[in-house]
Amino acid sequence: MNFNEECLNEGEKKTKLFNPILLFQSTNNNINLSNNYIYVTKERNNKNPLSIGVNSDFYTLENTTFPKFLIDYAKIKIPRGVRRILERQIPKALLDKINPDRNQAIELCLLVVSYLNQSLYNDKWISLNAQKLHELTKINKDNTRKYKHILDVLKYSSEKVRPIIEVKKNAENKETYRKNYNSKQFKLNACFYGKKFETYTIQSKPILVVKKQEHLKKLNEAMQNTIGKNLIMLCGRLTLPNDKQIIEHARRKIKDNYRTKKGKVLTFLNKRKRENVKDYKNKSFVEMGITKFHLLVDDGFKIPTPRFKKAGGRVYDSLNTMHGWIRELNKIDGEETIEKDFKALHPNLVIQIYDGNAKYITHEKIAEVLNIEVSIVKKEHLSFFNQHPKQMEKSIVYQYYKENEPEMLERIISDKYNNGHEITSRRLFELEVKIMSEIIKQLNKKDIVVGYTFDALFCKKSVGDYVEKVMNEVAIKNNIYTVAK
Repeated sequence: MNFNEECLNEGEKKTKLFNPILLFQSTNNNINLSNNYIYVTKERNNKNPLSIGVNSDFYTLENTTFPKFLIDYAKIKIPRGVRRILERQIPKALLDKINPDRNQAIELCLLVVSYLNQSLYNDKWISLNAQKLHELTKINKDNTRKYKHILDVLKYSSEKVRPIIEVKKNAENKETYRKNYNSKQFKLNACFYGKKFETYTIQSKPILVVKKQEHLKKLNEAMQNTIGKNLIMLCGRLTLPNDKQIIEHARRKIKDNYRTKKGKVLTFLNKRKRENVKDYKNKSFVEMGITKFHLLVDDGFKIPTPRFKKAGGRVYDSLNTMHGWIRELNKIDGEETIEKDFKALHPNLVIQIYDGNAKYITHEKIAEVLNIEVSIVKKEHLSFFNQHPKQMEKSIVYQYYKENEPEMLERIISDKYNNGHEITSRRLFELEVKIMSEIIKQLNKKDIVVGYTFDALFCKKSVGDYVEKVMNEVAIKNNIYTVAK
């Protein structure tokens, strides 16, 4: 599958490069863009420029089209079976509360369901912000909070009907929620686990207006962000693997005893139920990885989305949310890629942020001091700095920092108690994003686009050494004592 081929016309296929001037094309040459505008400009000092502006009062932009390698705003993915339940098994009275137009009510429900897909392959609760839900489901300038009725429909159950979604509950059997702190959390019902996804095209024009506005807003935000802009430029130069290549690669990885970054063992599900596989929570299943891959790319790439509240500005897209062992097969300009990863970046960022003493901390050094396996240290570091102080004390790496960086550890704990325990990871992400943005900006000036996986980058093998050099130079410039390999 080559999204690059789709976005180039015959005269441009020879270069196999993303031409930014193709980003938007108007179907009406006389469209007035003076008030509602999307524009692409070429800057003299950039070989591969891409600029976009969207003003704050745009509405529909009927004549605007989008690059073919990005997902169509009218299309959503939903698990098979959901539409049937909504169309045949939900009482009419419940749907009427959403909208008297039955089709429109069903499509609003499908839209909300599409935001919960990932719960089927990562087995995690997903937060849905009430204000965000309201914005997505507010149509025809009607300010009624329809999302409450939508959630009632999705939670509906009877002797013959299973609920489409589940809501996380606390020990008192009440839906978990804290105003201005925690949104309610949801999952798709486990009965949809293992089901394939279908692509649904929204038909309702009022919903399409809202979806298009959201699409344009996201694209504008991505293009004003160094990392997001780079990722959009990358999309048009990518070639993706097919299922046969993915399965063959999986067999090689399994033969080499591959484990994910979280220490999970890669294996095939082989038509078994996940719960019937011994120690399934510590397994990463090939079939689930492939399902997720298709969900992420089949209808086009997701628009890169910066997240700030808890993620410190990290940017999420189709590439960094797919399984790493599949991502290895992606090609840039038809060339194989290589990943360049900072060694133990977050522990070294902590040293800088909280004024520690050590330099060039590695997982190996800590493992040697504690006399434990390196894999255990790596796994602990994934969550250690995000934990509440009382949880940190239970971690096997806590003793290392208590003995070797006692003052720094005190500053971390004090910060957590004063600003909430998640403040440390947020500060880490913010500095990480700053470093990666500087690196990507320098690389883009040399017409090098890279894949971004938070604290690592993947690039064409031919430019791997140069990417590594820039990563190390930027790290040292910012007094971050680690190395990229």
